[in-house]
Amino acid sequence: MRERDRFTSFERKMKWVMWTRHGQAKLDVLDRYAEALAKMKERHARTSTHLEDRQVAAEMELRASHKQAERSVKIRLRHMEAYCDGLGRKGGERATARVVTERDLRELGKQYNLRDDMERLHQSKVNVMRDKQSKQMEQLLTRQEEELEKLAARQDDELDALEQSFVDEEDGFFAVFQERKMKLRIRWDVTEEIWRKKLEARNNVKYAPIVPVEFEQDNILDDTLASVLE
Repeated sequence: MRERDRFTSFERKMKWVMWTRHGQAKLDVLDRYAEALAKMKERHARTSTHLEDRQVAAEMELRASHKQAERSVKIRLRHMEAYCDGLGRKGGERATARVVTERDLRELGKQYNLRDDMERLHQSKVNVMRDKQSKQMEQLLTRQEEELEKLAARQDDELDALEQSFVDEEDGFFAVFQERKMKLRIRWDVTEEIWRKKLEARNNVKYAPIVPVEFEQDNILDDTLASVLE
């Protein structure tokens, strides 16, 4: 009985050590991937912010270019108007014959049309740029989401592999201890039979075999330790 109790105590201890190690290994994987996830999200945030900053700068540059073009058109239009209506001459100057041709008037009309269409053309360019920027941001977010999914998949794969290694180790553990229990039972049976026959020979009395020593089932301990892996 004492040998059985020592063996059972040793088995429980080794089972506790194994399951505790399994639980810690699982926690280590979860902690490692939690840290990797936090770093990935931080990197994604920096990348998104950088893209937004570049897009805002590009739109500001486009608007500044539009303002410059608008000023240039207004200056050119003012000069052409002055040429066509004679407002560019200073008082006291000798009048110089100036012929305003049909071509001059057509050019003046083109400048008016250019001035009137500038805002529409500019807004059209802004809309095209924003559409392109929106697609860029959408593609970036899609890539980032795919990275997160791949990271989660790697975690699941590693946990599955770890769980399988636990199952394999537990199978080996229980097989070893079952074999040891079987050998102990055989040795106990042989020892019991030897001592029983000695007593029968000495006392000339027939003795019935004693009840075989059984190992206690430790289901409560198993259930408690199993929770370590959950």
